[in-house]
Amino acid sequence: MSNQPSIAGKDRIVPGAEWDELKPGDAGWSSAHLASLARDLADGRSTALMIIDAGHVVFQWGDVACKSSVASVRKSLINILYGIYTLKAGSIQTIPWRIWRSMTLCP
Repeated sequence: MSNQPSIAGKDRIVPGAEWDELKPGDAGWSSAHLASLARDLADGRSTALMIIDAGHVVFQWGDVACKSSVASVRKSLINILYGIYTLKAGSIQTIPWRIWRSMTLCP
C-alpha cells in the first residue's frame, strides 16, 4: 500500500459533469442542524454554500452556480486542504496535546 495520498480512493466518489445528491440523513447529517444553518445563511452575509460529503451533495443553499469572490477565504481553504494532504502523506505530524494546550491563541 502506498503512503501517497490519493485524490479519489475506492471509498471516494469523483463527480462527473453533475454532482450526485444524497439525503442529509443518509450521510449522517442532521436535517434540523442544516435547516438552522440555512436560516443563519439567510442573514444576507453569504451568497451560497455547498456541503459535499464523500463526493455527494448533502446540502446547498443560495445560487451555487454563481461565481463568488472568495479572495479572503482562499488562503484559509488552501491551508486546510494542504494540511490534510500533508498529514495523510506523513510529511507533518500532529501537534502533541501538551504543546497545543500551551499555545496562546489570543494576545
